[in-house]
Amino acid sequence: MTPDEEAIRALVQRWMDASKTGDTATVLSLMTDDVLFTVSGKEPFGKKAFAAGSKNMLGTRVEGTADIQELQILGDFAWMRNKLRVTITPPGRSMTFKPTLLAVEQDRLLRWRGRLGVPGLLDGQHEFHLKPLADGGTRFLQTETFTGVLVPLFSQTLDDTAIGFAQMNRALRNRAVTAPPLIRPTDP
Repeated sequence: MTPDEEAIRALVQRWMDASKTGDTATVLSLMTDDVLFTVSGKEPFGKKAFAAGSKNMLGTRVEGTADIQELQILGDFAWMRNKLRVTITPPGRSMTFKPTLLAVEQDRLLRWRGRLGVPGLLDGQHEFHLKPLADGGTRFLQTETFTGVLVPLFSQTLDDTAIGFAQMNRALRNRAVTAPPLIRPTDP
């Protein structure tokens, strides 16, 4: 492993550690002003958009791991392909679900179901709906429906989950109004 590769791997670990402690200033200090994030299904975004999004995450716990799959260094230029596993926990209590994807309709719908233990104990069906508006905008609707015998016992935790959804909705709204419009290539 070259010294440059070691330095990049150390930077990624420092980033992950700072994220876990909520140290946004350190995370931002690890970026150059011209950093570019490319995330599957999203337009690339830079440091300013990252910083704006981070302000909406106050009080949220972030934990995760980074597994660098590929790292290329070409002179003063480097890029990497990284598999991240991130858990974001809003203020309050949290539960861990292993969701099952139920439906995907490009540009319209994403639906999944999470279960706590066996079916019927505590199930949550989550949906993101995107609806085009006449003015060219898009309405985002997020819903969660909980069912199962444990729902009455977990009412406070489920209320806390709603707070997390509201925080996510605000962060998404703020990003949507500050991000450049998505331009998709047309089919030939």
